[in-house]
Amino acid sequence: MPAFLHDFTVDFGLFLRAVFRNFKAQTHPIFLHYMLQMMISKRIGRRQFHFTVQGNNFHETVAEYDRLSFPDVAACGLCGSDNLDLTSRVAQDKFKYTSVKCLDCRADLTFGKTQKDDQTVFLRRREGGELDWKALEKAV
Repeated sequence: MPAFLHDFTVDFGLFLRAVFRNFKAQTHPIFLHYMLQMMISKRIGRRQFHFTVQGNNFHETVAEYDRLSFPDVAACGLCGSDNLDLTSRVAQDKFKYTSVKCLDCRADLTFGKTQKDDQTVFLRRREGGELDWKALEKAV
């Protein structure tokens, strides 16, 4: 590490400790509020997506994690390709859709949301429990 960077790090560390001691003594609001974060990785085909959730405490952070209640998707349910991607679109200027799209056969697997909490997402399934992949509907 270059000397000037080491000096800066030491000085900055001392500065932060002094500021923290000063504010802590005054119970400054900045030190009363903290956030916990958790990183989640989801594999969609050959791609890996990383999501970060946060909460005011451990329980809230895990509850935010639970809102991403969908499994990894290894391959397209119609053609078997692992060339998948996440996509989003807005229909009629009001309906928001997020889905897993097969880039080979263009099949679509749409995320659903719960009525009680539109931030909780899941992958739509058929009655038998398998993922509800839809083939691309070609216009006539």
